[in-house]
Amino acid sequence: MKLRSMLAVPMVVIMLICVLLVAYLSTGSIRSWRQGQDALGRMEQLRQMLTLQETLGLEHGPTYSALTVRSAVPPRISAELAARREVNDRSLRALRALPGLPDGVAAALATLSARLAAARAEVDTVLRQPPDERSDTSIDAAIERLTAPTPLLLFPAVEQTLADISAADPAVAALLTATRSAADLRLYAGMIGNMFAMAIASRQPFTPRDAGQIRMQQGRVMELHRLLLASIGVAHVGEQSHDVVDAMGQGYFGVTQPLINQTIATAIGSGKLVL
Repeated sequence: MKLRSMLAVPMVVIMLICVLLVAYLSTGSIRSWRQGQDALGRMEQLRQMLTLQETLGLEHGPTYSALTVRSAVPPRISAELAARREVNDRSLRALRALPGLPDGVAAALATLSARLAAARAEVDTVLRQPPDERSDTSIDAAIERLTAPTPLLLFPAVEQTLADISAADPAVAALLTATRSAADLRLYAGMIGNMFAMAIASRQPFTPRDAGQIRMQQGRVMELHRLLLASIGVAHVGEQSHDVVDAMGQGYFGVTQPLINQTIATAIGSGKLVL
């Protein structure tokens, strides 16, 4: 079972939750804001940042595949990596071009863009080396540099936007809590994927310590799932949003989480990571 298919459910469904909640905010509580145009601008800013958060994560998959392949990078992976980078660059440009972007958010996005370019350059430097000459240290460093900017820069920008919306209309607090929980769910699901990918990239056996870290992240996912359900219940959102959360429960907790546990057990039992 490939890593990408293992985490496909949380990656897609959690983003869908975010989109539904943003759409609900845009058509519901937004009517009570005195400056409707500013409110719409903040909602569009939030929507684009959540989308960028998702697409940045999707760039990691083909990057890991390219770095860990034991031969020349297949054209399919190279094409997918180039396409993911183009999507992210386009999303970053669109977000930075939004009118009325707060200075702090604009500065965070500019830094994110620069660090992402530097991280990609480091990845490309490793990829230009023959596969059998790539050191574990260089691969680890390239992956770490690629994954670092998003939580350090984009997540605080999302938090600032959520705070601005909450200050404009405290009545949306429950929905904002749900939106934040959904975004955090995506983060921790992605971190689980990163842990598997780091084990593959380092070419080291998958250890009980790795399993412990993943299970700790799974615990956070379960707690965030409970918080998401509670927040949506308080906000009295429509059946469509409930249906999406139910689908996540059936998909992530019913299928993906047992699959991760099975992979951990297989990896430890055989002394290696089997995907």
